[in-house]
Amino acid sequence: MIGKAKELAPPSKNSRYRNCWPKRLAFVPLAFLALLAACGSGKQQNPLVAEYDVNAPAGSTVKVEFGIDTNYGRETWSQPAPSGGGIVKIQVAGMKPITTYHMRAVITKPDGTISYDADRKFATGSFDGGRMPTFTATGDESSGRGVELINFPTLIWGNTKHQDYQAVVTDLAGNVIWYYDHDQSEGNVFPIKQLPNGHMLLNITNTVQTSVLREIDLAGNSLSQITGDRLNQELDVFGYHHHIKVFHHDFLRLPNGHTILLASEDRQLSNLVGLSKPTLVEGDDVVDLDQNLKPVWVWSTFDHLDPNRHPLAPYPDWTHGNALVYTPDHNLLLSLRNQSWIIKIDYEDAIGNGDILWKLGYQGDFTLTSGDSSNWFYGQHAPHLLSSNGSTLTLAIFDDGNDRVASNGSSCASDCYSRPIIMDVDETAKTATVEFSDHLDLFTIWGGDVRQLGSGNVEFDISAPSGLPGSRVEEITDTSFPRVVWQMDMSLADAYRAYRIPSLYPGVQW
Repeated sequence: MIGKAKELAPPSKNSRYRNCWPKRLAFVPLAFLALLAACGSGKQQNPLVAEYDVNAPAGSTVKVEFGIDTNYGRETWSQPAPSGGGIVKIQVAGMKPITTYHMRAVITKPDGTISYDADRKFATGSFDGGRMPTFTATGDESSGRGVELINFPTLIWGNTKHQDYQAVVTDLAGNVIWYYDHDQSEGNVFPIKQLPNGHMLLNITNTVQTSVLREIDLAGNSLSQITGDRLNQELDVFGYHHHIKVFHHDFLRLPNGHTILLASEDRQLSNLVGLSKPTLVEGDDVVDLDQNLKPVWVWSTFDHLDPNRHPLAPYPDWTHGNALVYTPDHNLLLSLRNQSWIIKIDYEDAIGNGDILWKLGYQGDFTLTSGDSSNWFYGQHAPHLLSSNGSTLTLAIFDDGNDRVASNGSSCASDCYSRPIIMDVDETAKTATVEFSDHLDLFTIWGGDVRQLGSGNVEFDISAPSGLPGSRVEEITDTSFPRVVWQMDMSLADAYRAYRIPSLYPGVQW
């Protein structure tokens, strides 16, 4: 049985909670609801997140329903009671700022019976609107479901369009419903991903000398992390004596709990074609960390690729890795933007020898079955594995189009274009077929993401399009002549990645 709510006074000045005491709504013997904050930091960590604590019997599960009225409309995931029963803590997230919400806990007992807490009200706080992009959504909001997870690492590029909130979630109407407010002195969030355990994993880097991979909960509390300095110490013990500069662009959390890091490394190379003296070259390393964040496998572009091939950029930026994909056969795909290649690496869950199994792209190992060389991807971002059927992988790729090579061998100058594509890759026949493409009127020199939604529609992010003062996300039909069904513009901010997730809770669809 759940008791009645009562108000409690704020703690005394001597309380360790004095720096983060918010307006508390309800403290009860069996249920508790409060605004979550960063205690000791002097500021609220996330005024859009509440904590709901419920005393639940053994064997039961608890979730929280919430909404702007007692119809609720949204819910968290269900969490089990502790062994023997006890307090279940649920962070409630997905609410708009400066809004009063109704919420109630739902307890499902082992025999299937359900009990409900009383309705409780919670008023969200506000954030600094001057530090947040403006989101303008148009189109049929019901064309899809879910929310948008967006990353704005604008400071990385020295961009004067400065925005401090660099990890944001909006609903499909363009309302901010979650964000992460990090310490700007650490660098820039680049990127952020949702984990199966309900947490967020993010990389923060200044691209020059420091970086940290951090796991946080929905309130923004740090749960675990590894810094670049610590990784170099661990790599030295492991026996890899090259110095990692920073983590960047992407990472993976694997089903076995390991974390795959993408990191940059500088080496002075001699005997490069056309150069008479040693030259600084920046390549990419892939590092597998076990559940304790200890390295167990390391791979380097310097050991497997020809440093004389650099079609998109001069030294030192040689390979410019920007995405990782874990394949069903337990290997890795690595997107190398400055090679205009996606390569497959023999990883085999950290027992592979690191050989490059194939190179996908212009001058790679595959024959393009549709169109001439201009139909390959160039300067690509964010390959995403949509499906695997036998020897065929279906990949969604954002083709930025930098230095696109025409059929006569020339590269684009004034007629560059970007596009989302879906490509079938037959690993046995070594053929690649562009099954879907939307030739955009806009060109973006970097960034971007593309996914296929459950409805079959294609959603993509144009991170820094020419002619627009910001970024754009579009949802289009998967047809010969794609039609825009939903669009969101983001002012004065460059979105490295923006894509749909079902909700802020794994396994829950909003």
